[in-house]
Amino acid sequence: TRELGITILPSNPSDYIARFASTLKLGPETQSRAVEIIESAQGIELTSGRGPTGIAAAALYVAALMNGEKRTQ
Repeated sequence: TRELGITILPSNPSDYIARFASTLKLGPETQSRAVEIIESAQGIELTSGRGPTGIAAAALYVAALMNGEKRTQ
């Protein structure tokens, strides 16, 4: 990337929520709650050093449980 002069920003876990939720057939309320969970976790620096896909998956799992949309891990 340095040779091409391109800056690559770290990906945001929230960017994965819609795709994962669609694959799992989760509702919009669960998606919104997952984004809120991610924002809260980022606010207290719980996500630092962790992979964005894992954070997104964990947030969706917790949000699904909270909204009664059970999915297996």
